[in-house]
Amino acid sequence: MPQQRALTLIDDIKTNDGNIKMSITKHEISKNRGKKHTAYIIEGSDSLGDFVVTRRYKEFLLIREILFSRYPGLYIPPIPQK
Repeated sequence: MPQQRALTLIDDIKTNDGNIKMSITKHEISKNRGKKHTAYIIEGSDSLGDFVVTRRYKEFLLIREILFSRYPGLYIPPIPQK
């Protein structure tokens, strides 16, 4: 049930005015237990302040699925290939 837990955490995210700006500023290749993966550095800001987070590709797939389900009919841009 890892997906259910991720959905709960996303539901808990709040901003003061609902406006948010963010962009992927760079990516880096990381090794973990001998396996390589790409981590994306995301920088942004909202009414609560600035933030910097690191996310993996699979997390982008999850957020896109959530946006599709929450905002039917809204254009959600495709994510680039791995």
